[in-house]
Amino acid sequence: EVFDLMWRYGARDYRNIGHKAIFVANAYRTLEAIGWQHSEPVLRSLALGLLDFGKQQSVNGYAFEDQCYAGNLKRVKESFARLPDGWVAEDGDAAATRGILDTLRAAKPEEACADVAARLVKGTANQGAVWNAVHLAAAELRMRTRSQAILGIHTVTSANGLHYGFQAAYDAQMRFLILLQAAGWMSQFRNYAQSREENLRSFPITNLEPSADDAPLDRALAEIFAGIPKSVDASASRILRLARDPAGRQAFIATALRHTIAKADEVHYYKYLAAMIEDVPLVSPEWQPHLVAGMAYYIKGSQDAEPAAMKRAREALKGLGA
Repeated sequence: EVFDLMWRYGARDYRNIGHKAIFVANAYRTLEAIGWQHSEPVLRSLALGLLDFGKQQSVNGYAFEDQCYAGNLKRVKESFARLPDGWVAEDGDAAATRGILDTLRAAKPEEACADVAARLVKGTANQGAVWNAVHLAAAELRMRTRSQAILGIHTVTSANGLHYGFQAAYDAQMRFLILLQAAGWMSQFRNYAQSREENLRSFPITNLEPSADDAPLDRALAEIFAGIPKSVDASASRILRLARDPAGRQAFIATALRHTIAKADEVHYYKYLAAMIEDVPLVSPEWQPHLVAGMAYYIKGSQDAEPAAMKRAREALKGLGA
């Protein structure tokens, strides 16, 4: 019951590059793992985090009232009763997904939210199509970002946190609000990222083509990780081909995890990969290879060195005869 309040507060304000929604989702996950008898200190910390930044404080391009939250509260009030029963369906139509993704690429946040709400009310899209577009837009922003890599990473982890809240919230109106906020946040992230013209390149994730190279699995994996990060687009193309096969997808993710465990030298390598792995089965099957390919844009490659701590750990294990 308390968390049904917290989902709203997590989703209302993106200014800390999405950490408020991420914090609510991870607090819930943590208590599910360690037990709800620990809820009081977790909720105290969470409540403090959700109160970060005053209304007028401009952070990452927005003050509180500049964001899409107030408009989405109004849309929920006006539109929820008019939603068809099918709005909750998960099998997102491809045309609807592409249409919403085009909106998230170009529209202002308020326009994006209005477009999504209208599609849902008319029955021309369902929540599955909206989440498809949100996750694709999040991965695409990371692929497009030349500088400020942290922004593109948090687009992905924010979408992950919001989708987790959507799944966990009890109240249907709260889920509708979170869905609209997810669309708005993707537009807000993009709007802020492109405030510096040189920051974003044009690279639609839906234009990514699978490699024509039909190499055996071992060689394909070796070429993929040898190309990260210097030839990451070529590696992503190879991943897109590989990820269409369940065995190839599993082998790529397993290799990416091994590189992360051995070579990650800051926490976002874990956060980004974990979010992407969790999000892949949440989108329609035709878009899953695209999200897997998007993993290439913040993982370690075969040429990356292990950090000093890992080298010391390996030496210690050798000393034990392991």
